[in-house]
Amino acid sequence: KKEGGTRLLALATTATENRDYTAADDIYQYLIDAGPALPVWFDARMNRLENNQLMLERDRAGRELWAQLAEQYKLVITDVRHPNLSLPLKKGLAHILAYELGRFEEGIQLLEEAISGPGDARKRAEAKLELADLFLLTDELWEAQLLYGQVDKDYIEDVIGQEARLRNARLSYYRFEFELAQAQLDILKAGTTHKIANDAMELSLLIADNYNLYTSQIPLMNFARAELMMKRQQFDSALRAFDAMLLELPGHSLRDEIWFRKASIQEKTGELSAARQSYESLLKDHPDDILADDALIALARLADREGKSEEALSLYQKLLEDYPDSLFTVDARRRFRELRGDTLKVD
Repeated sequence: KKEGGTRLLALATTATENRDYTAADDIYQYLIDAGPALPVWFDARMNRLENNQLMLERDRAGRELWAQLAEQYKLVITDVRHPNLSLPLKKGLAHILAYELGRFEEGIQLLEEAISGPGDARKRAEAKLELADLFLLTDELWEAQLLYGQVDKDYIEDVIGQEARLRNARLSYYRFEFELAQAQLDILKAGTTHKIANDAMELSLLIADNYNLYTSQIPLMNFARAELMMKRQQFDSALRAFDAMLLELPGHSLRDEIWFRKASIQEKTGELSAARQSYESLLKDHPDDILADDALIALARLADREGKSEEALSLYQKLLEDYPDSLFTVDARRRFRELRGDTLKVD
């Protein structure tokens, strides 16, 4: 119909929004293969990067795949002429360099160059938040707080300002300023976006459940310290800290959080057998806690990626039956039907 690929691009976007990343990638690749004469060719290249980043995050992919995606980002960035297009691309690449490949200084330099150059003020503010996060990871806490504060002040009634406040609250948490963090989070739990409210609620509950002025604050302090190690890619140190806490805190309310963080590290570093054991320990000891369905979907995806279709099918079914209100039921039901071989019947 000579639409220049616009409907296909919209379909790919819908697939990404519904977490069907494989279908979205197929559509984007089709548009890219059509060549630069297609009006949506460059949009397809940019959107495909974001889609594949989400897919790798979902699959907890190893460094090799992340390195390949970083190279794809660089190729697209070299073809960009307008700073408003290059800014979000550089932000996405910096995130991969730092969080997935451990190349913090390279990510910081890329963001500092992007922020100091021309471009839309809001896009530069988004890059500032990413840069502040990297300063947090490299222990430049004052620089991180300064950037969070700048974005909060410049966009006080905007979603991006609320995001800056949330990240500042996390900074307070990492500094063991739990009462200050809780006060910041209480404001964010109301009158903000669904995602920010959920993230604020999650951290607020973690603090509320494990911080008490009349009991020892050491367990929560140790947990916050280990979480920061984890964010800084100091995986061996974080695992040692979590293992020590499991030994020292029998029956403590933090144990499900510890098991989940430990499993996440093991999965990220390729220790899949150990990750599986950690997820199973969480499910065995804490089947009714808030992270149980997270652990179950992680186990199902592990089995799925390893080609253990029957095991994955059973785990997806267990999630649908035991945790029907889980946020993962849509993904689990879709994959369960694919593994079972369901087909759409057309009259």
